This record gives sequence, structure tokens and C-alpha cells, in this order.
Amino acid sequence: MTCISEDSSLTKACLLLPQKSNIDLIHWPEGFPKDVARVLKKGDPVRIAPTAQLTLATKLAKSALHSADGLVAVYADDMFQLIDEQERPRIVIVVPFVNAKAEQWRKTWNPAVPGQRALAAPEDVRNPIVWAALSSLSSAVNLSTGLTHPRDAETTKETLLILRRSNEWESPDGLQMWALRNGWTAAGAAALCELARKIESGRGYQPPRAFHWASNIIDIWKAEASSGDSG
Repeated sequence: MTCISEDSSLTKACLLLPQKSNIDLIHWPEGFPKDVARVLKKGDPVRIAPTAQLTLATKLAKSALHSADGLVAVYADDMFQLIDEQERPRIVIVVPFVNAKAEQWRKTWNPAVPGQRALAAPEDVRNPIVWAALSSLSSAVNLSTGLTHPRDAETTKETLLILRRSNEWESPDGLQMWALRNGWTAAGAAALCELARKIESGRGYQPPRAFHWASNIIDIWKAEASSGDSG
């Protein structure tokens, strides 16, 4: 929390908690107002620096998130999709209750971890044919709506089925990681991952209602992968 208050470029920081009562468990750094928890619980901002104030948001009361340029998420175990949906913050600090719950988020964004040396960001999709297919899919669907439109969901399902049947595959977690890094919303990336899990397990292995790709699309993706056009 101290580094948020010391960043002179921030004006609106937000503390994100699962629920309001969690604020009573936080140990506040020296220099914060003594009544900071009481003020935040009332819904009022707290001045934490000459040019910056801190507000409180929870999973259900999220309005303060929309204008925040700095975000501190504490007990963040079940809030990673909500965190990834925020586009405005320039600094994001995540404090999970159980470190294992943050592992996939760490792999995706490779954040700095206090006391640990920086690591190279892990690869998301190694198969260039899958990369080409995902790039085509990203151009074919409306990324802003997170696969909520039935046609987008069907196109995604068809893409994954073609890859699976062609023995060109990546892990669902890798697909989600790629999507988050390449312009998909958090909800859309999660929906892609869930569809991939179903298809991988055989539960989603039914043909789509309509076909959106050319019959030779896998050959097109292979050609793009060979030429390097997939990115």
C-alpha cells in the first residue's frame, strides 16, 4: 500500500476486497490516517498523498474501480477475472490469501514479486498453427462482448473442434493466457478456456450448428504458420 501512496503520478487509488468487512483485517502502514478503515467503509475517500486519494470497492460494490488509476486487491483469490477487466489502472498490486490461487494470474502477467528475482514471462501458445487459428478467431468474433453472442460462441467452438480433430492443440490455460494478452476481455478469455476444457474432455465434442470457416481452413492456418503471418 505504501508504494501506491508514494507514486506521485497516481490520483485515484482503489482498494479492492471481497467484502467490506475484510477491511478490519488489514494492517495499515505508518502514515495512513488512524480512521482510514472507518472512513472507507462509509464510502468516503481517504487522502493518502498530496495528489492522491484512496477509495474502497468490493466484488458487489465496484463503482470506485472505474476511475481508479491504481489498484490494490487484497484477499484476491476469487477476484482475478474482475481485476483483469479493469483497463485504467497503471499499477496493480495483488495480495492473495492463498498463493496457489494466484498462480495462473502470475503466469499470465509475470508481475514483480517482492523478494524474488524477475523471471521470463512463460509462453502461452507454442504451436504456431494454434496461434494462427486464434488470430483468425480474434478477427472473426466481437472481442468486446466476451463470446456472449451465439454466433461468436459457435465460431469459437468450431475453431477449437477443428484444432482438436487436427491434433493441433494447446492447454485451455494456455489459450486463456494468450487471449488475455491479445485483446480479449477477461470474460471472453474465461469463456474460451471453458469451451476448450469441454472439448478436451469430450463433453463439447458435438459439431456446431453452422460452419463459419472454409472447409480447408486448417490448411490455411498451417500455411500462415509456416510463413510466419500468424504473428
